[in-house]
Amino acid sequence: EFLNEQTKNILGPALKAKTEAEEFLRGSGLNHMIVRPGGLVSGDEPATRKGILIRDRPDIGGSIRRQDLAGMLLWLPRRPDTNGLALTALDRDMLRAEPPLKDEEVVELSAPGD
Repeated sequence: EFLNEQTKNILGPALKAKTEAEEFLRGSGLNHMIVRPGGLVSGDEPATRKGILIRDRPDIGGSIRRQDLAGMLLWLPRRPDTNGLALTALDRDMLRAEPPLKDEEVVELSAPGD
């Protein structure tokens, strides 16, 4: 919903392939977690440490810095309760959501040792 027609035309084949890969993974029987990042912000800016993982909101849009996404992917736990989740990774200050994001839609995952 957040992509204009030109962007949809450019990304269409890639998004179709990504959807097919996710469906294959879900049907494989393997333990997995799918992380769908928002638009990746490049540049030399430091991580904001405001990256969040969101469940059950395919309508949400926004961006996340590459540094924040990389940090989040490093500490994602391999827990039984995360198996099969499909999550959106966004910077809390760069997300667009209507209706607004609810606290229960944010997945709380702690770093090792927390």
